[in-house]
Amino acid sequence: MKSKAIIPLIVGLVIGIIAIQYTVDTVNAAKQPPAPVPLVKVVFARQDITPADYITEDMLELREVPKASLLPRQTVTDVKNIIQRVPGMAIPAGVPVFSMMLKKPGATVEIPSRLEPGERAVAVRIDESSGVAYLVKPGDWVDVHAMMESVDELTGKHMKEDKTILQYVKVGAVGQNTASEEKDNVARGRQYKTITLIIKKDDVSRLNNAKLKGEITLALRSPDDDEIVPEKQPHKVIEVINESTIKKIVDE
Repeated sequence: MKSKAIIPLIVGLVIGIIAIQYTVDTVNAAKQPPAPVPLVKVVFARQDITPADYITEDMLELREVPKASLLPRQTVTDVKNIIQRVPGMAIPAGVPVFSMMLKKPGATVEIPSRLEPGERAVAVRIDESSGVAYLVKPGDWVDVHAMMESVDELTGKHMKEDKTILQYVKVGAVGQNTASEEKDNVARGRQYKTITLIIKKDDVSRLNNAKLKGEITLALRSPDDDEIVPEKQPHKVIEVINESTIKKIVDE
């Protein structure tokens, strides 16, 4: 056989062997278990989050998802990085959180967007003593007390009495900053001077009247303690009638 006729035969034989080997390798690879897919933890919204919320840890959860080149770079992977941040849009429950969904660090929630029908936002001036040593932050719940001056009807003496003005009131804002900024302010000696409370419209006059007549003090309470204590009724003065008084009334 001529050499020129042998070369195509050899080439064809080599190609055939390569094709057979490729087929065998493919079949063997199909029989083997797939390689493990690397996973990465991603932050998801556990509940619906609105632009009227400061993000808290209980609103979020971590889920493991396959790590892929298609995973956006703006995917949030650490819950701590977005605590007290404000969403720039509504984030539905079950959706992964991306940094593009959030306002810039330090942005505050616009109070009007947080008010329900019938609610009002009222600012109260406080100091270190009346403001619980500046530990109050947005989202906390407080009782509002006022040291009011009163006059004893029997003795005519002026006295001061602590009165509970409002109970279980939500703090809408602290100064004009977020809670995270307030920590820096306190550390640098720049304490806030006002706290904005969200109250019912019928309580606005009562709070303003207390601000004029007394010294406002806030009492920080647990968010789980929503008990409203009934107001104490004023004591009625009962005149004791003795025998001489009765005799006098009869004679008259």
